[in-house]
Amino acid sequence: MTNNRSISLKEMLLEEAWSDLEEPGQEAIDKFLTDVGIAPDSVTDIFNENIDAATRAQRRQRYENAKQVVRATEKTQPFKIVSFDLSTKQKILARIQDCVTGTGAMTIAARNRTNMTENDMDSFLEACIRLGVIDDDGNLNTAKE
Repeated sequence: MTNNRSISLKEMLLEEAWSDLEEPGQEAIDKFLTDVGIAPDSVTDIFNENIDAATRAQRRQRYENAKQVVRATEKTQPFKIVSFDLSTKQKILARIQDCVTGTGAMTIAARNRTNMTENDMDSFLEACIRLGVIDDDGNLNTAKE
């Protein structure tokens, strides 16, 4: 009797709860799930759906963070090539198109046979810089892989 008194009520309840949880058996688990309104067969599906939702949310957040970093970089660090005069930009674009035609290394969208505006040209040249096709001075990067 003195041993029982030396164990606190909290410890006794925890021991009893733990012993009930140690090996409840599949029938006890199924009964518990049914009692709380969950079909035992759907537990795995529910678990997988929740894991997938959490993973998607985490990936979406990383994507949004990356977009913010890119936008912040674009706003604070304009490429030098944007400040070039229109004729210089057109010459750089022509060199890129000649390189693409000659090597087949990448494709360029046709833009429905319309002329590029200067803004379109700036965006395209900035994309070429980001892709490593040209440097910020408009020089082709012809390094072999």
